[in-house]
Amino acid sequence: FPVTIGGDKNYFDNISGLESEHLELLRQWIYATENIRQRWAIFDFDRTISKIEGFVSAGSGIEGINRMYKSVAPDMPDITAKDIMEYLCGPNRIPLLRQIMDECKLNGINIVILTNNMACMSDQQLFREYMEVLGLRNDEYKLICSLKYFGDKSRALKTELEDACGNRINLRGGRIVTGK
Repeated sequence: FPVTIGGDKNYFDNISGLESEHLELLRQWIYATENIRQRWAIFDFDRTISKIEGFVSAGSGIEGINRMYKSVAPDMPDITAKDIMEYLCGPNRIPLLRQIMDECKLNGINIVILTNNMACMSDQQLFREYMEVLGLRNDEYKLICSLKYFGDKSRALKTELEDACGNRINLRGGRIVTGK
């Protein structure tokens, strides 16, 4: 699934991103942690949910993107959030990503979408529309924009999750350890 933008460079990253083996690892983790009261699954957007680093936003969600493209190609059909998510994630990964999010919701896992993408602050509507493609309503996940913390994802997670769960959080070797 090659993606080229303005030249011959392929921006699609075939190595990164959630795949079917990650669903099985998630299920194992859910089972192993079922006695923990408050659990959080943290998904980075770029190159974890998507297979591309970054995306274009024009403000006002999908409507804004359609306005932008139609200003240069008026006869172009409307683009949907699903179209763009298939472009960003690969067309065959959307069902898998929905299944991963469904597993989290079914098992009471708090879902966090972490991103350094500017659209998390300038076009939250677009992020909501993308998450709806994955089966997530706005109240079913927490969007953490690390740009508020100058791109420091660790600081963003620590600050925003401490606020959300009421516990002190230590980040150790990629793992989050909570405790009062």
